[in-house]
Amino acid sequence: MKTRIRALLLAAVLVLTMTTGVLAAPASQKLTVEADHKAGTTVVSLTLSGAAGVTNGRLVVTYDPKLVTLVDSEECLSCGTSSVNRDTAGTAALAWVGSQLTGAETLVWKLTFQTVAGAAQDVTYQATATELYAGATALDPAS
Repeated sequence: MKTRIRALLLAAVLVLTMTTGVLAAPASQKLTVEADHKAGTTVVSLTLSGAAGVTNGRLVVTYDPKLVTLVDSEECLSCGTSSVNRDTAGTAALAWVGSQLTGAETLVWKLTFQTVAGAAQDVTYQATATELYAGATALDPAS
């Protein structure tokens, strides 16, 4: 009888623990882009929030190369390895593996652009999380 009660209590604790873990899971990931303009230079910062468990992924930023030139790229995350591809004018991509992002907002990537002489001042920067993974499990970057 005592063994049966202990088994039921253990089962109840396991179910409660699993339910709490599901309820405490972070909301969907959110990619935020902020731009800071100063005298012909713009610094674009990308952050991921709600990204607990994300271990690797790929971010892409597109811009109009007739209006701005990408002059610097700084990765601001702790990971096993990362790579920035900026060989195609108008596109920069950051791929990384081996990170352990937390659920808190995490600065991932900072890009510095120089305005092209005589170009319009209004520039649109579009950022997309094209791939996100938690280990081998693909996450929905659209979320």
